[in-house]
Amino acid sequence: MTTTSTTTTKNNNNNNSAIENERSKASFLFREAVHPGVNIEMELKTIMTSTESEYQHVSVIETSFGKTLITDGKTQSAQIDEFVYHESLVHPAFVKAGLNDDDITTGRPPKKVFIGGGGELATAREVLRHHSVEKLVMVDLDGTVIDVCKKYLPEWGGEDVASNSRLELIIGDAYEYLMNSTEKFDIIIMDISDPIEAGPGIMLYTMEFYQHVKSLLNEHGVFVTQAGSADSVSLLDIEPGSEGDATCFAPIQNTLNEVFNCVLPYTVNIPSFGTDWGFVMAYD
Repeated sequence: MTTTSTTTTKNNNNNNSAIENERSKASFLFREAVHPGVNIEMELKTIMTSTESEYQHVSVIETSFGKTLITDGKTQSAQIDEFVYHESLVHPAFVKAGLNDDDITTGRPPKKVFIGGGGELATAREVLRHHSVEKLVMVDLDGTVIDVCKKYLPEWGGEDVASNSRLELIIGDAYEYLMNSTEKFDIIIMDISDPIEAGPGIMLYTMEFYQHVKSLLNEHGVFVTQAGSADSVSLLDIEPGSEGDATCFAPIQNTLNEVFNCVLPYTVNIPSFGTDWGFVMAYD
């Protein structure tokens, strides 16, 4: 009896050890909804930090896309392709603003730029690549995001960007700042959350806001905003414009068309977002 009990115990220990070995090989998964009923799923290698700010849950994780900033369960930028988003948001506007209608060879290099949002500091990083920029004002609501990105995502810009003498970094409401401002800019960039109804960013997508922003642009000034998912795939069970339709690319374009003479929508593919992403540039 003693021998049998000992043998059974050893077998159970071996089985438990084998189970634990298999468990250690299994990865946790990060899953994100990219459309209603459509998810993107990937291996979750590491959770580098996870914290609550006054406005949202902020995490930095590592997946197959590298280090990734997540707010309220949504990917904001990932190491493998953040440059695609940030370069696409910034540089086309600089090209347009720098053109002189009378003589395109001389141009008017933008000197004053405003960024609404942009907590990762990567949008500011791209703006500051332009040596013509003398002053960059960046207003972001959530200081926690900026602090987290400086610590865990320094490649996005980090302290080098935050301490740049040309950057005036303000923790505050971009909508309130601009609506109370009379300062003129060559380029105004909105790197903000999608206009989810009742969300903190919804007022930054209204016609009233766009009309005021237009008054803050210098001659040849350019406004550009991120505009959410621009996926060409139409889901059969979601009617465009219905309550379940979360896309905002076309509505943003249509609203800007009511304010500016020229409105240019454009898209890029961003793999970590699981979709094509839209931007809209507007000017007179």
